Amino acid sequence: MRVQICDEKCEPLPGYSFDDCEEIRGDHISIEPKWRAHKDIEDAMKHGWIRLMVELEQADIFSISGDFGIVRYSGASGFDHL
Repeated sequence: MRVQICDEKCEPLPGYSFDDCEEIRGDHISIEPKWRAHKDIEDAMKHGWIRLMVELEQADIFSISGDFGIVRYSGASGFDHL
């Protein structure tokens, strides 16, 4: 699993792309994503409204916690709202 943080147009913020994210593997009860240039999400929050995008490969997410709202898309490029 990898996470990227994007602006309102779904463009990755510098240093917060999927390629910058440390891959998360294994079973975890709780884990925070980390990026090479940033240790947490705090710098990204300075940009105002952000989007989290999650890339999964043979994985499931059972919950995400934080102070945010959730909108689900089944493909960022198409923006097909479910």
